[in-house]
Amino acid sequence: MEKFDYKDEDVQVDLVEGKILGQDLNAFFNLKSPSVFLFRVGSDALLQDGIYKGDFVICDRSKVIEDQQIIVIAVDGKFYIRRFIDGFKPYLQSSNDKFKDIDLQKARSIETFGVVTGVIRKFKASAVNNRKE
Repeated sequence: MEKFDYKDEDVQVDLVEGKILGQDLNAFFNLKSPSVFLFRVGSDALLQDGIYKGDFVICDRSKVIEDQQIIVIAVDGKFYIRRFIDGFKPYLQSSNDKFKDIDLQKARSIETFGVVTGVIRKFKASAVNNRKE
């Protein structure tokens, strides 16, 4: 990987070379697989994990869900994207203090959809054009 340093900027940019260069997102995220789905995020429950309301998460149903992974799950008919915490009392954890943990032992029904493997965010043109220079 080649790095470019610009003297007048504080940011380093990595130029990605190799297999990924020029690869389309369908192939990179395995979006054409029948086990991969996109879900639009409806809350800021995972704000501290860098997942924001309006983002799209890539969910792979073929992955085995493990402790500490961010998952897509339906609890009592309502969809959630949360961090799964396994243990004596498994629960779903938010990284935003405004949202309570969800105790899975109290749920009447649970359907897991899979593990979040990526996030796609579309920038609004107004946010990009309103930068101060």
